[in-house]
Amino acid sequence: EGIMLKSLSSPYRFKRTDAVLKLKPVQTFEGVVVGHYEATRGSKREGMWGGFQVLMPNGVVTRCGGGFGDKLKAEIDMDPDAWLGRIVELEGQPDPLTADGYTADGKVRFPVFIRERDVRDVDPKVTAAHRTWLASQ
Repeated sequence: EGIMLKSLSSPYRFKRTDAVLKLKPVQTFEGVVVGHYEATRGSKREGMWGGFQVLMPNGVVTRCGGGFGDKLKAEIDMDPDAWLGRIVELEGQPDPLTADGYTADGKVRFPVFIRERDVRDVDPKVTAAHRTWLASQ
């Protein structure tokens, strides 16, 4: 998936080189943080905050642990529950087999955290899905 781009001024080499870049399609998604999880056992962050569980507008929860800088990780690690209910923007690779960009099971493919969003500037489907999810808990 994706295309390879090569600098025209560089010669072709039969190995990995900085002159060739891979360009993959990406799509942004909005969701609400409904939980968090611990970092993987054996990792350098074992026992600390590892990522968020994000409720997407389709009602499916996606795990997202990438895209956070060290400063933001330290801030979140102090009180991850403070992020519950916040709306975040994720970036992921759209699934070419589905029309909406989600995987077959409704999750974001390779999610990466981009930023927190203002609740006044999001699709109403995001907040409606969160209200429905809260009512079912």
